Amino acid sequence: MFSFIHSLKARHLFPLLLVANLFAISYQFKTPDGERLCKNWFFRLATPAAGSLAGLAAGVHDLFGSFTTIRQLQRENDNLRRELDKVRFEQGLRADQLARAVQLEGLLKVLAEYAEEGVVAEVTARSFQVWDRSMTIRGGTLDGFTPDLPVLDADGVVGRIQQCSPAYSEVALLTNSGVAMSGTIPQKDIRGIIHGTGGPLLKMDYVHIAAPVKKGDWVVSSGDDGIFPAGFPVGMVVKIGRQGQYFQDILLRPAVDIRQRRYVFVLKKTAGVTP
Repeated sequence: MFSFIHSLKARHLFPLLLVANLFAISYQFKTPDGERLCKNWFFRLATPAAGSLAGLAAGVHDLFGSFTTIRQLQRENDNLRRELDKVRFEQGLRADQLARAVQLEGLLKVLAEYAEEGVVAEVTARSFQVWDRSMTIRGGTLDGFTPDLPVLDADGVVGRIQQCSPAYSEVALLTNSGVAMSGTIPQKDIRGIIHGTGGPLLKMDYVHIAAPVKKGDWVVSSGDDGIFPAGFPVGMVVKIGRQGQYFQDILLRPAVDIRQRRYVFVLKKTAGVTP
């Protein structure tokens, strides 16, 4: 301490002594309120700084409080999102179950007259390869299935069984290029042979050029092929052209959209066999 004072020069020491003297003198005086003048000055000088520090501390506290609130909101948002996903999944599951029930009800209602000769089978797989449009159903030789049995739906003809295993069967769809059946436009008594094209449409052949076929006409199974029972919708006429000199080129949109089907009806007899 003495070395520090000794190192100070006169021009430095004089102001320090002056400030110390003023401080000592002011300490002896009091304000009208009874406070010592020195304490009052110190309070006035320190108050703004203390206020700034307090404001800074409050700001830091609010900032960290905001971060905490954001984290809480994020956690709550994540929880709500998980709950919403769960609700959506349950709704989708219920909608799927309802769709299955509605389809089964419609299938059984329309095909009630064939209930003794038919079996409802679940679709397990679909193949839409070009020239080989088929699907796999649950049920095979153990259920009495054999090749060429007709496969139907509440909306119409699906196809026929192509091959069987003990528990599963492969069904060739009407759109398969290897499938053919007989059909008719009953209101006009127009008959022809329907076969798959390997694409999404069916083709109706051997219809005379003079036959009054119109777009929108419905073609149904005639029963003449000995496999499919008569009267089931096959498809609707969507395009008419000319094929050669004597026949029309007729394209049909299938009555059954198998992509939307979960179940089909396998008739355990053909149209050519009496029960």
